[in-house]
Amino acid sequence: MGLPAKAVLLIALSLRDEFILPTRQGADWYGLSRDTVRKGLRTLRLLGVLDMTEAPKKAPLAPLGFTMERRYTLRPPFRTASEGVVEF
Repeated sequence: MGLPAKAVLLIALSLRDEFILPTRQGADWYGLSRDTVRKGLRTLRLLGVLDMTEAPKKAPLAPLGFTMERRYTLRPPFRTASEGVVEF
């Protein structure tokens, strides 16, 4: 696992069970480049550590009136418990 995946995994472990991590905000929120966030998310998905679902989000100015929002969830053994403790 490379550095982008490790960085994104650390971020994911600090977030709730289901989270969004827009690649555009990676630099502002966590000091990571857009490419680093994208590579990290992709690697974690390919390794089976992270699941992704897409859900519509209202966006009145978008051509269709909505956009798709990607939501991520860690898979066991990395899934966080409701108390914020990592299950191993």
